[in-house]
Amino acid sequence: MSMNSKVNIVEIFESIQGEGRYVGVRQLFVRVAGCPLKCPYCDTDHAAKESFTLNGVEYKNPVTSDSLVKILNKQFNLSEYHSISFTGGEPLLYPLFLKEIAEGIKSDGSGVKLFLETSGHHPKHILDIAPYFDYISVDLKTCIKPFAAHADNLLSALGLLHESKVYIKLVLELTDEEYIDIAIKYLSLYGVRTIWLQTIDNNFDMATISRWQKTVANNKIEARFVPQIHKLLQIP
Repeated sequence: MSMNSKVNIVEIFESIQGEGRYVGVRQLFVRVAGCPLKCPYCDTDHAAKESFTLNGVEYKNPVTSDSLVKILNKQFNLSEYHSISFTGGEPLLYPLFLKEIAEGIKSDGSGVKLFLETSGHHPKHILDIAPYFDYISVDLKTCIKPFAAHADNLLSALGLLHESKVYIKLVLELTDEEYIDIAIKYLSLYGVRTIWLQTIDNNFDMATISRWQKTVANNKIEARFVPQIHKLLQIP
């Protein structure tokens, strides 16, 4: 596979994973530009920039997958990380780039795992990308309209993947009672047994969380509430 696909990189940084199943693991984050969703609560800068700076070195955008592999290996000891997280924005806007970068990193000998964070906006792309990634974190976002159709299409696709590879976060506002009912309907339909609950802006009260967990448990689904740890720690 030629390594010629290009993307705009917003930033590259090391931190701990602050959400979901792998909260607390040390990761290298690669944030790509662009997202089609326009969620009203989004607090992430995913605008395309002319360049990005990493450890005092400025790199021009867009970068090829081949160049990015070289940058990562030059700037970091990749074997020190649990995984490299490709996040955004929405990484699945660039499926060919993800395949190329995954192949490049897998062949460099570091042994580092690959982690994809996605809204699941392109369910077909998830299936195309899945063989190249070790872990896939999927946000079931209520800002995607119509939510019911999105949940149906996404969970249908995810049902073809093993649960050891993919896990689902349900991102809710405290007032999203209608969406948790819709989500449970489709989670049950497609045999999902565990989800990670997360609230928008890290706002939560335990009465609401407890009510959600009981509702989900009545449908034989375990809901694990995990706040955004990186925000509590005030780190990237």
